[in-house]
Amino acid sequence: MKSVFLCLTLVVLYFYQSHAQSSPGIKGQVVDTTTYKNLKDASIVVLNAKDSIIVSYTRASSGGYFNVSSG
Repeated sequence: MKSVFLCLTLVVLYFYQSHAQSSPGIKGQVVDTTTYKNLKDASIVVLNAKDSIIVSYTRASSGGYFNVSSG
């Protein structure tokens, strides 16, 4: 019985981990540090640290919010 419970627990943890990694991304808000106002239409670019190649990019919304998804 213990081996069945352990096996079932490992399967659940495996699927939980694989689901958590299925939609990686970065989201946030761009704010001016002087005026603390949202910056609309700001460019957000994700670069590869090794060679500075663009991985992904987007623009901030009118409220300054952005969501960059990989892939």
